[in-house]
Amino acid sequence: VVASKLIDYFDRRKLDNVGHQMLTTGEVVPIGFGESPQDYTETRENFGSCGGATLYSMDMIRTIGFFDPYFSTGYEDAEFGVRAVVAGYRSVLAPKACVYHKISRSVQKVRNDGYELMIRDAIWYTYFKLMPKELTRRAWPRLTAKFGMGLMANLVLLRFKEIRYALESLTRARSSHLVNRARNLTSPVINRSLRWQEIYARQTKFVMHDAYRFWKILIG
Repeated sequence: VVASKLIDYFDRRKLDNVGHQMLTTGEVVPIGFGESPQDYTETRENFGSCGGATLYSMDMIRTIGFFDPYFSTGYEDAEFGVRAVVAGYRSVLAPKACVYHKISRSVQKVRNDGYELMIRDAIWYTYFKLMPKELTRRAWPRLTAKFGMGLMANLVLLRFKEIRYALESLTRARSSHLVNRARNLTSPVINRSLRWQEIYARQTKFVMHDAYRFWKILIG
């Protein structure tokens, strides 16, 4: 997977992203959002890339399949990038490949309560579909802590709709048979995947990432 440097079309002093990172609590989030394009001038590894402008190996697609039809609008490229990395393929940034991105033009047409809930479902689905079982077992304390911290933060900020999204998504994830079915379908990928220790080492620790994000929300 080769990611380009996606620059905000409307404010070219800022990045959209230079690829994805996966947190230790499962979310796939952009790298470099809002930062200067000049901060990323070297080739670097990531955890997949934005499908808006990327190159995929055809040999890789033949091995691991392409986009999962579970997804509609959003997160399909995130899951695909994670699937590629877990299967042992490299995902890198090509910093000289620059694309000016009109961010979320398609998503804005469909963004509603259903879309917001779908994205949260997609996070759980992707994580439990692709992560080795030993890694998910060890992640339960982090997942529980993150979920509780999220509820508390949204309560303090009076973001009651976010609390509803989180609780509904968790309920759906626990009762869904789709994850097991998808995991069985991708078993060839899981079986040839990196060891759980290697995947964990490549993930981004969630505490610092979320603390920074929470601070950005507080200061507006």
